[in-house]
Amino acid sequence: PDRTHVVQSWSIPVEVDGRVDLISGTIEWVPPPLLGGWLVVAGAVALLVVVALVWRTRPALVASTLVLGAVLVATMVGIWADSSEPTTSKLALATLPILVPALLGGAAFTWDERGTEPLWLALLAGLLVVGSAAIGSGAWLAESQLPTSLDADLARWLVAGSVGVGLGVGGFSAWRLIATRAQGPIANPVS
Repeated sequence: PDRTHVVQSWSIPVEVDGRVDLISGTIEWVPPPLLGGWLVVAGAVALLVVVALVWRTRPALVASTLVLGAVLVATMVGIWADSSEPTTSKLALATLPILVPALLGGAAFTWDERGTEPLWLALLAGLLVVGSAAIGSGAWLAESQLPTSLDADLARWLVAGSVGVGLGVGGFSAWRLIATRAQGPIANPVS
């Protein structure tokens, strides 16, 4: 089915202080969202990021760092709040929101220096975001029930946006690294 519908209605009688009340509710089937639409969102964000990086690299890297950092923290908080995992397991969730902005921040900070190190930092950050989505939260784009306390649509927007930024930064960095190898070393990347 392509629409939400009630699978079953239920009620449980409860007696409190000699008075019987009913707790009742329904079980609903919610269809998964269309994956294609979320892939278009991720692709549009990736294209926007690449255009921004070509036009004004350092400011676009700083903006990407801030956006990805905020999105990753919001996603982590949503998962953390809804999870019954022990705190030690939840700490692994904090790795990506710390590591990715650190890598992108390092790329933005060192952008005008000689060499390809900033490109490698940005490429690694993009690969981490896309890789984590491939093995984890990327499935949220096609699932009706999500393991987060965030609104499902907001969570999908965050995931699609972060995948788009990761693809854009990673793709731009890979393109620049390939161009650098073809031309030989460059004194300054495009800024």
